[in-house]
Amino acid sequence: MGYDASTMRAVADRLLLGLVALAAPLLWVFLPVFSEHQDFRINFLAAAALLNGLDPYQPASLREMAGVLGVAIPSDGFEGLFGRYIQPPFSALLITPLVPLGLSGAWTAYYLLSLACLVGAVLLGLRLAGDRGAWRGAAACVFAWPATASLALGQVDGLITFALAVSCWALVAGRPGPAARAALAGLPVGLAAGLKVIPGIILLYFAATRRWREVVWAVAGLLCTLLAPTLVLGPAPMLAFVAQLPLLGGSSSLSDNVSLPGLLARLATGPGGYLSGEVARLTGPPAVASPLLSGALVLWSVLHARRRPAGSAYLLLLAVGLLAAPIAWGHYPTWLLPFLVAPLGRALAGPLSARSGWFLLGAGLLFFPLGNLYWFSLAPPWVATLPWGQTGLALLAGSLVARRACKPMVGSQVAGPFQTAETPRRRVF
Repeated sequence: MGYDASTMRAVADRLLLGLVALAAPLLWVFLPVFSEHQDFRINFLAAAALLNGLDPYQPASLREMAGVLGVAIPSDGFEGLFGRYIQPPFSALLITPLVPLGLSGAWTAYYLLSLACLVGAVLLGLRLAGDRGAWRGAAACVFAWPATASLALGQVDGLITFALAVSCWALVAGRPGPAARAALAGLPVGLAAGLKVIPGIILLYFAATRRWREVVWAVAGLLCTLLAPTLVLGPAPMLAFVAQLPLLGGSSSLSDNVSLPGLLARLATGPGGYLSGEVARLTGPPAVASPLLSGALVLWSVLHARRRPAGSAYLLLLAVGLLAAPIAWGHYPTWLLPFLVAPLGRALAGPLSARSGWFLLGAGLLFFPLGNLYWFSLAPPWVATLPWGQTGLALLAGSLVARRACKPMVGSQVAGPFQTAETPRRRVF
């Protein structure tokens, strides 16, 4: 018995919804809730150290607060560079109101906020897509492993993702007025860049497209993240952060570093550096090639993004920003989710042509990095012996096919965040 295309598509849609119904509680609730939240534990102790006038960048301060609060600490006692607090003081300042709740209560509140931000960002991505079939792309975001990893670690990616989605929405929204839209577009980018520097690449896009109001608001948001800890706690935390910056002056060969400089670091250090976790200072030709490659990627992305509509520009810039950064951990691609809703939805809605198949393959590689699978012993042992570890090349493939996916589609004269009014819409691939 034969089935027509509409019947097969309906079956596929029901299968997708069924998988989402099973995966959502597993990947976004069960695994995060029953993980160790090691990153949040570090940030929580750093916040407690700030409240008690201690230096959060000193392992001794974290150990002291762990003893006072009764928090179990790892056997290495925060001695590793990436096993202690290294973020700007603003990140810990955000958690200080949660310290009286204790570690368990603070993580629960933080997790619920992060989950709400991720869901809100995906819904904004659905609105940006402006396409009835885009719900398939939103549903596919449930399977994004970086989001699961971020929630499990207790990272700040939910806030950053929501801020970037709000910024993009403000650029294309018809209301409120221009001044308010500029504030809504620029300020979240500045706040996101104050938490992790990579989203600051959007500021270059504002400048390249002569959105000067947005530039001013983005700079204001960034200054808020830099000055707020000083105004609340005095200059000591910021001075301590600046003092430890030289320690982060290279890339990392740790397998979870998905950037191209991370790939070069793994190639330079060999298989032994796969789980080393420390900063790798390249020498010789790789030391010259790494910054030149990163700079060329950023310049290329900004030049191309300024000619593209906002949604595809954000996707291109953030993907390249992750590739070009010295360190971009495997949970950072969470930031791409709202901007992947439209191209994923189009690829899932159309026939599985060669091009949409390549996009799904690239997105799959982006969503399921081998190094993260290794956390749960789901990857074979030989993965750990590969000098490139996991997703440097996978993220490159994902960013390139995502760029192709953002090309406008045929059939509409209405300009949206992923197409321009003066350009006829074309197929995704």
